[in-house]
Amino acid sequence: MLKHKLNDLLVKRRCAVCQSAMGYLCDSCCEELSASHGIFASRRLSATMFVTSLFHYEGVMRDLLLRAKIESSLVAMQALLKLLRHQGKRVPASEVVVPAAASFWGRMRGRSDVAWLLAKDIAKQRRSKLIEAPLPLQWRWRKQSHVRKSQDESKVLGAAMPRTQAGVLLVDDVVTSGATLRNLAAYFPVPCRAFTLFSATR
Repeated sequence: MLKHKLNDLLVKRRCAVCQSAMGYLCDSCCEELSASHGIFASRRLSATMFVTSLFHYEGVMRDLLLRAKIESSLVAMQALLKLLRHQGKRVPASEVVVPAAASFWGRMRGRSDVAWLLAKDIAKQRRSKLIEAPLPLQWRWRKQSHVRKSQDESKVLGAAMPRTQAGVLLVDDVVTSGATLRNLAAYFPVPCRAFTLFSATR
């Protein structure tokens, strides 16, 4: 992993897709990926929450996410952020942005927390408040959908949450069943929307 990071720092910036010397993701590849992999769709995760996803999780897009997450590739991560900013108007509005927590085991293995980096960028662009996921979810070893929320934790978060239509935006890198986002939403006594860069469902 250190080898990949050093390579990112020492090698001249090149497009993560076509390898042209045009930054982390050239404009041409950004447009092409948006056209070929874009879905810009919303689907219902629960009775009160929808998730908006921008791209299909397949092909080049899948490779970029795996490189960013497993190899901690700066080039791949910056490419993902450019794709996010390119479609920034499609990200739901919110006062508070909350990333889905990476597992403790994943952090111990040195994997990049892509959801946190996406949420941080969204909060910066939208001038929203960025807060971490509830502490019990940050220390999970199992799948996040198996962790039960603490009532005390929910009360503390509820006292600090906005009570407007904009509500809370939950952010993750990819959605499959939606269990992770539903479990995270259970901590917030306010309306939640969900956003993922990728959707693994058709």
